[in-house]
Amino acid sequence: MFNFLFATIINAVLLYVGSLFGYWGGAISSVLSLIVSILFLIPLFTVSSRRLHDVGKSGWYLFIGLVPILGWYLLVKAYVDEGEASNNSYGRPPTNDI
Repeated sequence: MFNFLFATIINAVLLYVGSLFGYWGGAISSVLSLIVSILFLIPLFTVSSRRLHDVGKSGWYLFIGLVPILGWYLLVKAYVDEGEASNNSYGRPPTNDI
């Protein structure tokens, strides 16, 4: 959620500032906005993949989100499910023990 909020704020500021400088400013700010969005997607995919591993699903399960409605439902359900208590094929469950 922080990732989405932060990327949205940065992109809005870039597009606003770019629009103040005419056509070339808008074009440059659009390219910078695209780069920022792509950079924020990388951590999003890694955290999502790690969460799917916690519930015993492969990271490739992210692509189920490309299927409208049913895929979104299954992906959100996987995110909300409680993680497995025992070891799975992706390793031991994360703990907060220090």
